[in-house]
Amino acid sequence: MQDQPNTNSHRSKEGAARRHAETPKQPRARSQNLSSEGTPSSNTVPPQYNPDLFLLRFGIDSLYLSYKGTLSQETELRLLSLKDMAQSDDTNRQSQAQLSVGSHLFEVLDKGQKPFAFVLVDNWYRIALSKRSSTSMPMAYVQISSEVLTFHSLDEIVDDLQFVLNSLASHVSTANVSRVDLFADFTTEHNLDAIDITQWITRTQLFDKHYMRPHFTGWSIGYSNSLSARLYDKTIEIKKSGKDYLPPIWKQGGWDGETRVWRLEFQFMRELLGEVGCVPLEKMLANQGALWKFACTDWLRLSIPNPNDKNASRWPTHPLWLALSNIEWIKAPEATLVRIRKERTPSDGLIYTHGFGWISAFMAKHGITDYDVGYKKYLHETKRYFDKRGRLTDENFHSYLSKKVKEKGRRYNTINNQPKPDKAKQRQRARNYRHEKDGD
Repeated sequence: MQDQPNTNSHRSKEGAARRHAETPKQPRARSQNLSSEGTPSSNTVPPQYNPDLFLLRFGIDSLYLSYKGTLSQETELRLLSLKDMAQSDDTNRQSQAQLSVGSHLFEVLDKGQKPFAFVLVDNWYRIALSKRSSTSMPMAYVQISSEVLTFHSLDEIVDDLQFVLNSLASHVSTANVSRVDLFADFTTEHNLDAIDITQWITRTQLFDKHYMRPHFTGWSIGYSNSLSARLYDKTIEIKKSGKDYLPPIWKQGGWDGETRVWRLEFQFMRELLGEVGCVPLEKMLANQGALWKFACTDWLRLSIPNPNDKNASRWPTHPLWLALSNIEWIKAPEATLVRIRKERTPSDGLIYTHGFGWISAFMAKHGITDYDVGYKKYLHETKRYFDKRGRLTDENFHSYLSKKVKEKGRRYNTINNQPKPDKAKQRQRARNYRHEKDGD
């Protein structure tokens, strides 16, 4: 199912977005109450007098960038070798499929991402790279982690990413936006479960209403198109996604820790961004407010039904939607000063809970209740098991443990398994280079 045909030209979209960009705005605080008219009110006002919207935070949740350029020949050969290692049946070779660039230790995956040949991953970026021969494709397609976008300034992220790509290639372009998701997190006293599909005034026919029994969890609107929207219960979603860094930020914005937090999110794809002249990263950043206003006024609107008027386009706008559409995006909120690790390590809770679970299972199996006795016996029996199995596999306890540590060190971006460089050979290569350069 596709969007209904738009009788207006692409020029109408571009004009609408530009009109919003040209509307003068005054800066607002990062977290504040907004009435349905969009005017600030005191955080001390009882919520029943300000039921429409309590804005907790807003900004960019997802960002995908593309860069033109050409991998250096040395980098391509290196990546081909590392990809071959990642595909090896030899776990020791697999563990060496890593690429160190600056402060990043990337895992090199065994498969590309069509049409890209290579994929590098750590906790900050997922970088897909083209071969040198793929002149029709961008050199790099990069997904930036939403956690990094939450805690680091975009200037810092883009500078770091530019350094990484410049280390791999020559003549790297500035960033173009392939996808950006703009969001606002808020609480409200409006019953969002009571929204009927007829209240959505939009050009798309694609709607899904979601439930996680017994709770209503949100709406998906216009999915698979160049512009789409989601309105959903973020407090439920983070239980699945594990984004436990969000509640403390909400509390800094005035959240009481109990009220359901909702997120309105618009996803802009390159096609739509191109129509309104926002593909270059700097253009998109300068027009975030225009994109938001266009999405929640021209493209999508929540209305209040008027039974006396059959023309839904004339129905008045819902006060909650008025408040959301009046969020002023003078600039993205400043990042919270928290350094996000580049390693993809599991949480301490997961490590200790799972580890302790197997020790307790061993103790229960053998009827042991004393922890010191049980822990020592568990280690002893584990070593004995692998040493006994190693008589058939040539892999004893220590070699098995070393293999697993290397595997996880690669996956978590924590241990560089690459062989240490031969310093004597490095010095000789440097002498040879100087000899060739100087012509002596």
